[in-house]
Amino acid sequence: MYYLRTYPEYKKLLGNCSLAAAKEALNVLFYTRRFEHDYFLMKEIGMSSWFELNQDTDGQFNFLLKDSNGETILTNTQPYISKGSAKADIEVIQRNCGYVDRYLAKESPSGEHYFDLQSPNHHVIATSLMYSTAKSRDETISSVMSNGSTRTVKN
Repeated sequence: MYYLRTYPEYKKLLGNCSLAAAKEALNVLFYTRRFEHDYFLMKEIGMSSWFELNQDTDGQFNFLLKDSNGETILTNTQPYISKGSAKADIEVIQRNCGYVDRYLAKESPSGEHYFDLQSPNHHVIATSLMYSTAKSRDETISSVMSNGSTRTVKN
């Protein structure tokens, strides 16, 4: 196991490995908490997803999950009256996004593909955008599984 101490050591490791190996290094970073510069490592492998929390003109709150490219990959299913309730559902997503059984793959009557993310009690807490193919939908599920645990919430 690597115990890297400095940013140049991260760069050296990341420069000679695949993206999968870099993601594995990132997992080691988060779970062992032995690294000092996790932000720089995340930037190097492009894993800087975030939740965006917004208030609309009616005073209600909505959130989006954005991937490292800034593309929306998940959105709430209903507006929230309070910021706290929106943040509570973001926390539910962060805790449950890694479980494949929480995702319901669906097809709309018009033939578009999408999915819902459920809480452990089967309450739908978020939904995807519409996709023209099942493959695109499934790729987005994978993206939410890897990006949904981000702790970054931007207002």
